[in-house]
Amino acid sequence: MSGVDRPVTPPLDEHPGLPAPVGPMAITRRRFLELSLAGATALTVGRHIAVAAERVAAAEASFTISDTQWETFLAVCEAFVGDDPDFPKPASIAKMRPLLEDQLSHMVAADRDQFLQLLTLMQYSTLPYKFSRLSKLPVAERQDALVGWRDSSITLRRQAYTALKMTTSVVYFAADETWKPIGYEGPWLELARIPALDPPPLSYYPGDKAKAPTMAQLAKGRKS
Repeated sequence: MSGVDRPVTPPLDEHPGLPAPVGPMAITRRRFLELSLAGATALTVGRHIAVAAERVAAAEASFTISDTQWETFLAVCEAFVGDDPDFPKPASIAKMRPLLEDQLSHMVAADRDQFLQLLTLMQYSTLPYKFSRLSKLPVAERQDALVGWRDSSITLRRQAYTALKMTTSVVYFAADETWKPIGYEGPWLELARIPALDPPPLSYYPGDKAKAPTMAQLAKGRKS
């Protein structure tokens, strides 16, 4: 049919044989397809974002404390605690490592990695002038090494000292073995013993209210 215009079929939603969409919720077929495509795209993008977030969360939660880092942490913690016989040695506290792992798990991954690297650095920081690793030095010499970092003119060293002292203090005093020397009895909600008071017998009411016990007597467990 060359040269002859073919009849154009109207869109489904505009076909003369079908009623036109009506009402505020009515949409055309083209609009419906556009919305469907937009929805599918949003779901795909959202899924990719969720997968990426899961991978980031997994990376944040996964870490390993090497034996060298753990040895350094105990050595630094012992240096901060000192030789006071009232305080238990960090190495004698069985839950110390799980407490450290729990503390590190709440750190941002970048901060946690830097702290673990700091532990490794501290272990070998005394080799140039002590010819010994930090953990092999006597407590007094470890304390001198830490004081040198505390009083250093280099800002990064002072910041490293602060990070070590804060983290070791939080982890060490989270163990209940360390509470007694500082006079701490533990979380009061777990230790408190609130007596359960029995209600007054029904015979007290309403005829003999005068015999009803006072609140003070109830608190002492007396009913007469």
